[in-house]
Amino acid sequence: MITDKLSTSDIQLTSTKSSLFAASDGLIRFYPALNTESEPENISTFTSLTSLSVQNSIISVCGDTRLGIHNIEEIIAGTKDGSDCKLKIVYESGFKIMDSVFTPAGILLGDLGAKVALVDTEGNIIKETQVKGEVIGLSYNEKYDHFLISLADGGVFIYKLSNDLQLITQLGVNLVDKRVSLSEEMGLLPSDSDDENDSIDTRTETETETESYGDNRGISKLLKFTANKGKWNNNGKLLIVPGKDMKIWLFETDEILKGNIQPKLKLTHGSFITDVSFADNMIVSCGLDRYVCFWDLNGKLLVKKKLGFIGNQIDWLANKKIAIGGTTGELGILTEAEIKDFIFSNSKKSNHDKEGVSDDDSLAIPNNNELFGDEDDLGDDVNVDENDEDDDAHLDNPQSQDFDGFIVDEDEDEDENNDNRDIDENNQQNHGRPQSTQSDSTLTDDHNRHRKRQRSQYDQFTTASFRPGSTTQIQLKPYSTGSTPYHGNRRYLTITPLGCAYSVKPDSPLAEHKITVQFFDQSRRDYHFDDANGFDICSLTTAGCVFAMSGFANRNSKKPFETVVTFMRHNGVGAETAWSRKLTLSPGEYITSVCASSSPESIDDANNEEDELNNHIYVSTSSGFIKKFTFQGRMVDMWMLDPIIGTMSTPSYFFSVVYKGGYWFNIQTNSGFLIRHQSLPLVQGEMRNMFFSKDGDPVIVRGDGVLMVLTGWRGGEGMWKPLVDIHSAASKIGSGEVKAWPVALVKDEVIFIPFRGTEYPIFPLLSPMVMDVEVPVNYRAPKHKKGVTGSGNEEATNENLDDDDETETENAEEQYLRYSTLHSTLMDGINHQDVHDPDVEERLQEWNINKQKSLLLLFSEAIEESDADAAYGICLLMEQESLAYAQRIAERQEMSSLVRRILRLREQYEELDDK
Repeated sequence: MITDKLSTSDIQLTSTKSSLFAASDGLIRFYPALNTESEPENISTFTSLTSLSVQNSIISVCGDTRLGIHNIEEIIAGTKDGSDCKLKIVYESGFKIMDSVFTPAGILLGDLGAKVALVDTEGNIIKETQVKGEVIGLSYNEKYDHFLISLADGGVFIYKLSNDLQLITQLGVNLVDKRVSLSEEMGLLPSDSDDENDSIDTRTETETETESYGDNRGISKLLKFTANKGKWNNNGKLLIVPGKDMKIWLFETDEILKGNIQPKLKLTHGSFITDVSFADNMIVSCGLDRYVCFWDLNGKLLVKKKLGFIGNQIDWLANKKIAIGGTTGELGILTEAEIKDFIFSNSKKSNHDKEGVSDDDSLAIPNNNELFGDEDDLGDDVNVDENDEDDDAHLDNPQSQDFDGFIVDEDEDEDENNDNRDIDENNQQNHGRPQSTQSDSTLTDDHNRHRKRQRSQYDQFTTASFRPGSTTQIQLKPYSTGSTPYHGNRRYLTITPLGCAYSVKPDSPLAEHKITVQFFDQSRRDYHFDDANGFDICSLTTAGCVFAMSGFANRNSKKPFETVVTFMRHNGVGAETAWSRKLTLSPGEYITSVCASSSPESIDDANNEEDELNNHIYVSTSSGFIKKFTFQGRMVDMWMLDPIIGTMSTPSYFFSVVYKGGYWFNIQTNSGFLIRHQSLPLVQGEMRNMFFSKDGDPVIVRGDGVLMVLTGWRGGEGMWKPLVDIHSAASKIGSGEVKAWPVALVKDEVIFIPFRGTEYPIFPLLSPMVMDVEVPVNYRAPKHKKGVTGSGNEEATNENLDDDDETETENAEEQYLRYSTLHSTLMDGINHQDVHDPDVEERLQEWNINKQKSLLLLFSEAIEESDADAAYGICLLMEQESLAYAQRIAERQEMSSLVRRILRLREQYEELDDK
């Protein structure tokens, strides 16, 4: 039970049959013959190490964006010492590499760019693939040739290595969300600690422990040490995954490959788990509560003992010892005899609590060099009540910046830009709620924004009226497509498929905001600048970004207000201000929307060259003024509508949403109105996002998650049709309660930003993902949780998990509605020469074939039910060729009357064709 203090930062452990390796603070300590009592060989490596793995005489290490190897063959042979072992950089990524593992085919690595790559020891890429989020952990199963990846948002996926890195399945378990802690480490969010090494003070005084761990900041700091991956046992047949529910999920690999992703067992540790590992026929786990637990493979808790440190690395050695690395540089070794001794002694306790631990469960220690510490010297435990696990209902509800909150009371004279008042109210909100009832997401996300009032928006939307120049009791909020409210000191001004722009509040009220423009395409250079104007709305295109100061904070002023609109052009290196104009607004008037034209083809082609002569910038105000500028900054037109809420445009069309006792939309061309004052089907006035599809059709995402597309609108009369229920579709893609922020519709797929635990995407922004269009035939409005806790919350969590695990087959009705909508919408664009996709004819034909197939499926279902009238009604929707197939089906079922009706219908079609 001897422990050694190697450093002050966390330890990385790995081993072979004959050696143990412990890395920390830029050194790898190599213990030959697994003898930790001897002096190790010290090998210099990356200062900041994210991964350590070994195979034969090659050590693989990851540091920041680089993968390196050490060849220790001569050290093993004894011809050289550790100082002669140089680090060889073999691969460099554009993102931080979080983990790597050896496979027979090479080194498998994963980075925060959502990429998994297989490289050889020379750095040559053998295979690579994009996955569904930032990779933080990898495990390899040599027997089945599968590997497991863990994502920063907690998702766990299994891939096949030898089959072009093919996705096999996704597990229903969720790891702890690491996005916030990763953001702090990468400097994207301010750290809670001033310590450059971010190490944890482990002084034994209770006062120090309480200071370090007893508040939200301490727990947020510790959560970065939670386990980041699952592990297979030696024969590859069992898999353990540490869940964010503080449980260890045990899976059988064979069952997973059969499609059964239900766990065989769930083992409760009782705190956030820092690591879990197989040890012969046992499972061993460590947690933030400083406990180490031992289970047998039947799920029986053998013993639960307290450590003298937080263990975050467990390694089962070939000599049947257990090595445990600590978060502050400890290395503890537990021998086989010692393990058997305290498990045996513990089994004799008749009243042993399998879920907890009593005060006399801890081992007495003769000195400070032993693995287990004195419980009296451990201070407060960092432990989260199991009743609070996954309780997202306690998250603070941020004030909406979408159309849900776009109508505000006139007497609500709060200043949205008053930082001090926001901070005071947030503090009151947090102090008014016991910390024990906050979910772990609240503790880590610093989600302090909340709605200042709860009011019935439905009544306001249906009874209020708003006319330019009139005295009114409502006002509209400024809006940018894809914008979010503040999360901590940051908010997204816009999120598009191209990238995003976000603003950061300064610590000092006298300092300037900072704005960053970030691109998903790594070939483009991100840039940032100091914002001296207070920009709060913007529009991002491939050519540049338009920023505007809305003047919303001065809406109650009785004097004219001068605002600023700026166009910044991307130049490949950063940005340059193309032009900036001052606009004078009338008393009470403010800018509600800005948009820059962008070709729909640029949605998934960031390098698409825009024709700036046909693109324009539109600035709209609360009084209904719309001002049209060229990309060179010249105003070329101005007109008036009802008060503007949101706008978007392509080179050919200008789409606007207005408010006049309700929500309406307009579509304009250069020659005038195509559609004017047509009702917008929203639920209680809510709207999440708006954009043009790649085929140039307006798309709106309602507040209830239904994405709808405008069909048949080029003829002057449009109809909104639902294409997908975002909430339902996202839950089938990601593990746990995945949410989606749609940003684009490309063909029959929706591009979205995934996120968890909050109402809006938080920082850092995850890589875009894709979901298939699936018409919500059996749509049900999402239910909002109301603070369920305790066992009821656990039951609800399990029920949701079971729902997610069910594989839902697409029914024929959904397929018909999907392809009918897609086909008719695309046909309308082709007929009006608005679609320029080279494969458009092939796509049109494919969708029509799928539509006819779905009709034949519906026809077959009606035949099986012996419903001839229903079957014939479906025939009326079919084309000539499909009718021939339907006739054969009816003939096989000997439904002669239906056959005759189909024959007559075919004859009528032939007569029409002849004419």
